[in-house]
Amino acid sequence: MNIEEYMFSQKQRIDKLLFESEGVFTDEINKVIEELELDSKSKILLLVEKYDEQISLIKTREEKLEIITKKIATATNSAEWWRTKIDGLMKINKFTELHLDEYHLKYKKLPAKVEITNDALVPDEYKTTKTTESTTTSKTKIKEDILAKKSVPEQNYY
Repeated sequence: MNIEEYMFSQKQRIDKLLFESEGVFTDEINKVIEELELDSKSKILLLVEKYDEQISLIKTREEKLEIITKKIATATNSAEWWRTKIDGLMKINKFTELHLDEYHLKYKKLPAKVEITNDALVPDEYKTTKTTESTTTSKTKIKEDILAKKSVPEQNYY
């Protein structure tokens, strides 16, 4: 096996191990990298190549995610448009229920819905104040007590 084949097989092995560990560098992966019979420059080159591959993969997947997100938004908007058209026709024709070949459409009585577009314009009589009580742990106080050799319960957990 020549050096190119060896490097290729080790890269594949590292890729497989990284996939199995969900991108976490395990002791086994570090051992494979350390066992590579390469000088320091070659190891650095291998690591830089792997790093570059991961950055490229991230960019590619982000681009695909953006495209999928746009497609979902498009489909959602389109479905809402069709629903609005169906709703309009049902109301114009005064249908409360409609049986079609494969569909059964029926209006449900739902509670009234209120949508607020600008909270600042809502009168105070419709507003409520929520108060939340929270407690925080003072690491500084714990540290001061430990340094002052005061008894701090279960200090080995800090």
